[in-house]
Amino acid sequence: MFPTTSGFHLALFLLGLVVLCGSSLLGMVWAVGALAAMAALLSLRRVVSLVKRYWYLWLAAGGLLVVFAGYYLWALSLGARASASATTTLESVCFVGYELLGFSGLGPGRLELRTAGMAALRPHLNWLALYGVAIAIVMGAAVLQEVRGRNLRHLVSALCCGVPPAFIVAVGCVSHFRVLGRHFAPMVPILLLLSASGLAWLWSRPGAWARVVALAFCGLSLLSCLSLRLSPFHEKDNYRAAAAWAKSALSKGQLVWWNAAGVGAQYYDLPLTTDPGRGDAAQLVLNPAPGTLSHLPLPQVIIASKPDLHDGQLALAQLLREQRFQPACQLNAFVIWERSAR
Repeated sequence: MFPTTSGFHLALFLLGLVVLCGSSLLGMVWAVGALAAMAALLSLRRVVSLVKRYWYLWLAAGGLLVVFAGYYLWALSLGARASASATTTLESVCFVGYELLGFSGLGPGRLELRTAGMAALRPHLNWLALYGVAIAIVMGAAVLQEVRGRNLRHLVSALCCGVPPAFIVAVGCVSHFRVLGRHFAPMVPILLLLSASGLAWLWSRPGAWARVVALAFCGLSLLSCLSLRLSPFHEKDNYRAAAAWAKSALSKGQLVWWNAAGVGAQYYDLPLTTDPGRGDAAQLVLNPAPGTLSHLPLPQVIIASKPDLHDGQLALAQLLREQRFQPACQLNAFVIWERSAR
C-alpha cells in the first residue's frame, strides 16, 4: 500500500493510528513502530512529501494523538496502572506466541493450562507438533524470500515492527505486570501477511510436497478456529451462572462472598458491596490478606474463581478448610462453596 500512497490511503493509515492509540496506552507504542515502518518502506523523502501535500490530515491526526497522550499522562499521574495480579514470565511470553500463531485451538483450554501448566500440553502434542511444523515452513518460506530478495526496506520495516513487542515485554518484566496476547494484537496483520506470502510461494512450487504443506497449514488453522469456537475445552468463564447462583442465595437471605472479578458480577446485575453490614449484596473479597477475613461475618456461600488471581495470599483457601466449606457446584472457572453444618 505504501509505495503508491494516495490521500485516501494515507487517511486510512492515520485513522488506524488514531484508533490504535485511542484503544489503550500500549497503542501509542505500536503507533511509533508503525510510523517507523512507514518511513522505512517509503523513504524519509517520500514521507516528507506526504506531510507537505496532506498537511491537514497529519495535523488532525497529530492533534488527536496529543490529546490521547495528555489523557494517558493525566491517568498515570492519578495512579492508574496495569494490573499487578500476575507478572511476566518466560511461560507467559511463550503463551503470547502460542495464542497469536494459532496453536490455542489445537491444545488444552486456558483453565487447564492455568491449573496443570505445561503438563496439560502432553495429550495434544501430536496436533501441536504437526501444526508447528506447518507454520514453521510457511513462515520460514516468507522470511527466506525476503532474505534472498535482499529487500533492505522490508527488512528494516520488519525490525521496526519487532521493536514494540520487545519493548512491551521489557516493560512487563521491569514493572511486574503480565503481558497477554491482546497486548500484541497489532502483530496479527503482520503475521497474516507473512502467512499469505509463505503460502503463495509454497503453492507456486512445482513439487507436490509444497502444496501438501500449504493445505495442511490451512486445514489445521481452520480446525484450530473451529475448536476455539465450538469445543467445551475453550469455553469462557461462566460468570452468568455464577452470578445467578449468588443472586439466588441472596434471595434466600444467605450471606454471599464474591471472590472473582467485580466487572463480571456487575455485568450480570449482581449487587456487590464492601460493607460487611449489607445483606442485600454479595461481599466483594479480592486477594484478602491473612487474618482480615476473620473480621467479616461468616457467609453461607462463597463464589470463588481463579485463586492465583483472586486469592494470591491463600487467605480464603485457609478459611475454606478451617470452616468446613464444601464444594456445592463447579462451573467453568468457578467453584461454589457452601458451609456445611457442624
